[in-house]
Amino acid sequence: MDKIAFFVISTELGGAEKSLLDFLKEFKKKSPSIIVFTPKNTGPLLTELDLLNIDHQTLRLPKFYLSLSRKRVFKTLLLLFPAVLYSFYYLLKIQKKISAHKVKTLHSTGIKFHILLLILSIFNSDKRFHIHIRDIISSSFLKAFFYFFKNNKNINFIFNSKATAESLSQIKPLVIYNGFDKDRFSPGSSSLKSDLNIPNQAPLVAIVGVIARWKGQREFLKMAERISTLSPEAHFLIVGDEIYDTLGEEGELSQIKSLTQELQLQNRVHFLGFHKDIEYVYRGIDILAHCSITPEPFGRVIVEAMLCGCPVVASNKGGPLEIITHNDTGLLYELANTESLISAISSLLTHENIRNKISLEARKKALQFSLESYSHALSEQLLDS
Repeated sequence: MDKIAFFVISTELGGAEKSLLDFLKEFKKKSPSIIVFTPKNTGPLLTELDLLNIDHQTLRLPKFYLSLSRKRVFKTLLLLFPAVLYSFYYLLKIQKKISAHKVKTLHSTGIKFHILLLILSIFNSDKRFHIHIRDIISSSFLKAFFYFFKNNKNINFIFNSKATAESLSQIKPLVIYNGFDKDRFSPGSSSLKSDLNIPNQAPLVAIVGVIARWKGQREFLKMAERISTLSPEAHFLIVGDEIYDTLGEEGELSQIKSLTQELQLQNRVHFLGFHKDIEYVYRGIDILAHCSITPEPFGRVIVEAMLCGCPVVASNKGGPLEIITHNDTGLLYELANTESLISAISSLLTHENIRNKISLEARKKALQFSLESYSHALSEQLLDS
């Protein structure tokens, strides 16, 4: 039986990997002939694949290759020549693997694998390539690269939001929103505040996500400093860890911990690290602050929190605009504007009736992002190859 191969650039559990796992959990019921290829042989993603009994193999990529980043142009340029040479060798490895496993359909997650599989498509006209874009593409070079393949009938571009699709406007948009388990992510009780030694009546504002400069943990801390003067009983929670291999994101956790000390917030800000049962967190906080300083491609944590009945404050650019209706299912603030963020958080902390109303409406809205719809739509694309 011909296999469907999934190429995943990270073995951590970021939003893209969680969304893929959600899909594979359902898809394996329809197509048991699945194999996942990863660039490393360690990481929590592999543990989850084992639990699902999904076949996976390592196509190792060296650290220097994984570290290439659009945010560190000079270092990336220095590594570009060996990276290009290694790419040819790596493409041969991929070709051998897909031939050995009789793979006819390939799906990629992550820009590095998008690039590699698009090059591979030139030499495999008998195969179908599904390029699942989960990033807002701003680089002119990358745009030109993707556009080169836009008319290839063997290539199917899938976008996780209108925001990501609009960043590659010359490609016909096929938007498939991420889906979520409404039973797992649901309102409920949590002893989170007790676990953190926070008084139950004290407001708790959290930011959840990968620790990375663009995710806005620094802006969250600046907001926390101001809010702590307006609401002295408030506490703040940072959930997540560093997971990126790229040069542009290393050391951010130590930076925000240092900033916490500088702002004298060490008694008000709590670090929880990565938390697998994230619904437990959403049920224990009063507000989720989504603080990305560049437009968010989708905003997985936004939907998760809304499903748990947690009010969300997010920026007014990118994916959040497709999820939140301002003053109805959440609050939107001006992107990268700390004053606007502070105003939105303060408003929710001050008006409990608004928080309660948003909590109810948020779940109703978030139910539109169903796991069933996501799984069905993506399955159709892969099985129609």
